[in-house]
Amino acid sequence: MPRGGRRQNAGRPSGAKNKSTVERDLMIRYQAEREADGTEKKLAKDALEDYLNYFIKVAKLYQPINFGGETTLEENGVSNPKKFKEFYKAAIECAIALAPYQSPRLAAVRVEALPPATQEVRRITVNIFEHTGEHVGRFIDGEPQDITPPTGTAN
Repeated sequence: MPRGGRRQNAGRPSGAKNKSTVERDLMIRYQAEREADGTEKKLAKDALEDYLNYFIKVAKLYQPINFGGETTLEENGVSNPKKFKEFYKAAIECAIALAPYQSPRLAAVRVEALPPATQEVRRITVNIFEHTGEHVGRFIDGEPQDITPPTGTAN
């Protein structure tokens, strides 16, 4: 079956990659090379997310256990309320810094009333000329005004 285009066999051959696929493959290869070399640098938002997850995990390790809303706290093996608060404060600071990168900021928008509509009148005038330069007619706003039949032409 012939491939498209005006010329025979024109177009991209089957199995050939388009520009976006080639670019994506190059980015993946470049990323893998940087990771293998150890020169991979994370974006700040990615590092913040890693620290956020780390602080949450450590805080959960030190979290006192509270069952059924009772006021007494049952200690797990390594619970420490002071360290728990310290790590959760660090996690909250990371979450606050990371939030603008993960969620859109919602802001109040004031809607003002439209100004009163003033109707603007536009007048369009079209002059029609014969190929000899003789004025044949005029249209104003689509209505014929002073149309004169062309002279010297026979049908």
